[in-house]
Amino acid sequence: MMIKIFSLVSFMVLVGSKALSAPAQIFIIRHAEKPPVGSDLSPQGAQRAAGMPAFFENTPQLKQFGTPVAIYAMEAKSTDSSNRPVETVTPLANALGVPINSSFTKLQIAPMVSQIMNNRLYNNKTVLICWEHDMIPLIASDLGATSAPQVWNGTIFNQVWILTYTGNMVTSFNILQEKILPSDPSF
Repeated sequence: MMIKIFSLVSFMVLVGSKALSAPAQIFIIRHAEKPPVGSDLSPQGAQRAAGMPAFFENTPQLKQFGTPVAIYAMEAKSTDSSNRPVETVTPLANALGVPINSSFTKLQIAPMVSQIMNNRLYNNKTVLICWEHDMIPLIASDLGATSAPQVWNGTIFNQVWILTYTGNMVTSFNILQEKILPSDPSF
């Protein structure tokens, strides 16, 4: 009987400790604009990427839990794969002094989510994810954002999806419009 109680208490502590290790917020962005052909950013995309540090520094909604302590960007699986996610967050990563984790490919969402949600270094901190638009709804869903849209419009490059957590549960989901480029539309 005592062993069962000890096991139950140990299990509860383990589950509770995982809940305590969740980030306070996760931001998800799409890579910046792309050219008609090629795997790098377009000139407009490069301008957006260059504006990321100022946008993150000057937007109060993005500073509630501090600037990102971790930045994840989709890995280019081969030489002809998209470099855009890494290129998009490189100026921000350099400004913050945060390395980019680009060890996950487009479809390796579950292992990335697991790493983010179980890393104690992210406890009550902010994490940024930059990915290809068609996978972002799945990432948000896997992170627990049940109210997130199920589709990311392929023409939109200026949104930040903000997932806010209490423990390991998403308690709010918001979409913030980036106003980095003069041409950024308001929705």
